[in-house]
Amino acid sequence: MAVVDILFKIKYKLIYILLCVYCSCSTYKNSLASGNGTKKQVIDNVIADYYHTNGKEIKKYNVFSLSDKTEDQKLVYHITVIPQENVYSVTKNDSLGAFSKGFPTNYEYYKGKLFVWNDTERHITSEILNVLKNHNMLDSTQLKYELGIYDEWNPEKESPELPLFKINDFLEGVNYVVCKNNISIYKKLKTSEYIPSRSNKLPEVDCN
Repeated sequence: MAVVDILFKIKYKLIYILLCVYCSCSTYKNSLASGNGTKKQVIDNVIADYYHTNGKEIKKYNVFSLSDKTEDQKLVYHITVIPQENVYSVTKNDSLGAFSKGFPTNYEYYKGKLFVWNDTERHITSEILNVLKNHNMLDSTQLKYELGIYDEWNPEKESPELPLFKINDFLEGVNYVVCKNNISIYKKLKTSEYIPSRSNKLPEVDCN
């Protein structure tokens, strides 16, 4: 095969790959909600963008956690997304029907990946517990510890060992700053650093 033919095929494949990437990006961006949308629509937009722009994490992880750091008086939403490496421990405060401040109460599957978050308007349901359990992300050791149920660990009823909490200093999350008056306008910051809502490290977005 001539060198010219080989170079032509390589060039053709590169153009094809670039077109596929462009079309994929255009498709998901065209599907994003706009205008003065609901909080759920904001989360849907964030999930779609995260999935399509964080290929390394999407390939490695199956569960992702969202946190809403939005302040009511601000003109923007502040939503973070990070791969979930730790299990969710159930406590006595996380019973069915309870409104939790941190435990996931809502979820969404996007192209086979699970995204969970604490929805302050939803209580804990058996549905979300089953979803987490199916992904091996639910642990009841803390609850059994609180209730004194140690028989499963040893007959002397010694305190069970709680699940280890991983701290990965290199794990990066994405901070999304989204305009409230048009939720299709946003900027983002990917970092392994915790960024509070009032931090000047957050990108500024023009919402006019």
